[in-house]
Amino acid sequence: MKYYTLDDYTKIRTSADDPITVDSSVTTLLEKLSNELGISIAPPTHSHGHHGHSQNYSGRRPGRKSEDSWIQPKVQFKVTKIEKDTTSTMNEIRTCLNKMSVKNFETSKNTLLEWVRKTTEDKLCIVAQNIFDIASTNKFFSEMYAEIYKVLLEQKEDLDVEIFRNILQKFLTEFTDTMRDIKYVDPANNYDAFCDYNKKNDARRATSLFIINLTKKGVIESSTFLTILRNIFDIVELYMNETGRLNEVEEITENIFLLVSEYIKFLKQEDKKEKDNEWVKLAEQIKVFAGLKAKERASLSSRAIFKYTDLLESM
Repeated sequence: MKYYTLDDYTKIRTSADDPITVDSSVTTLLEKLSNELGISIAPPTHSHGHHGHSQNYSGRRPGRKSEDSWIQPKVQFKVTKIEKDTTSTMNEIRTCLNKMSVKNFETSKNTLLEWVRKTTEDKLCIVAQNIFDIASTNKFFSEMYAEIYKVLLEQKEDLDVEIFRNILQKFLTEFTDTMRDIKYVDPANNYDAFCDYNKKNDARRATSLFIINLTKKGVIESSTFLTILRNIFDIVELYMNETGRLNEVEEITENIFLLVSEYIKFLKQEDKKEKDNEWVKLAEQIKVFAGLKAKERASLSSRAIFKYTDLLESM
């Protein structure tokens, strides 16, 4: 490929019999571009040669000696001013939650409460929902976020805590239905949908962990927790007897394993001698599932059975 330097263009221009001319449509376009880009280019001198309406580009600005001054103009960019968002409360709260750790918990908690208290009444529902969504879908900081939600519910003098309580209640009412929503996707048929399926599973497991952590902290009563657990057990038992539900049974079992294993730790930690009647029934159900053979049910795998066996051994 052949390249031309500035000197080459200068020689070509100066050696021509006639001045190098540019059609008026081209100069009009150049002027339009220079205006849009904020570039100041001196207008070209007009030629009165035999080319009529064509224009002569000498390549110089008046008063400039540099041959390349028009080729390398100093662009004057317009500064774009970004106004600070006046409704940045949620952004501050989200940052606070994301930066929260065991070491800075107290400081972050107090900062979070300050921002929530500053929230106007008409925005509190939105902020509360956002806080719950963040807290209930982060598996790694689930216990810490459960503590934060408990603290928010205790701010009766400063906040309308019923907003936070109603969000939790609605979530608990609908949580069991998320187990029914599990629909396995074969990656061979639709890989994108399979990835989405896995993301939903991860989010559901995170919310399961959030529920048990709220139970351990006394925010959710044990009776409410066990009712939810009973409903999930009913769904998984139903699916075990249906054909084509193998993957769904395994995923629901993963959630049961998470919920029950943490609840067993809680019972041992609290050293509860007297067990709730519902828990006794669920323990018996776990024993039944652990004793099954995969071939005895239409949709039951050895993997799922092993999970129930592990729970049984941990009791």
